[in-house]
Amino acid sequence: MNAEPPIKYAVKRVADDTVVLEFRLTRPIRPEELPTLVESAPDVSGAVLLVISGRGPIWLYGALLHRYLHSVAAIATFDPKVGGAVVVASHDLRWYVGQVVRLA
Repeated sequence: MNAEPPIKYAVKRVADDTVVLEFRLTRPIRPEELPTLVESAPDVSGAVLLVISGRGPIWLYGALLHRYLHSVAAIATFDPKVGGAVVVASHDLRWYVGQVVRLA
């Protein structure tokens, strides 16, 4: 039997300097699965803003943020309530923590 993975990722470039990592959970996940879930995330690197988007537990967001923290210029999380992605970490003067970035 071919079991579906607990998480599916998709990467989309939405601008020259912005990449969206979308995830979708296919079933409820457990904290002990976190290492495998994060290891299976696609590689993203470079001088880009990485926007993480998806419905999942806060500890998954924290682990994904940690995974990408030093491989991209800045990280944001998508929040439809504010109408964009909120920058939560940055190593680049183009983006600052708390900035809301509108996605086209």
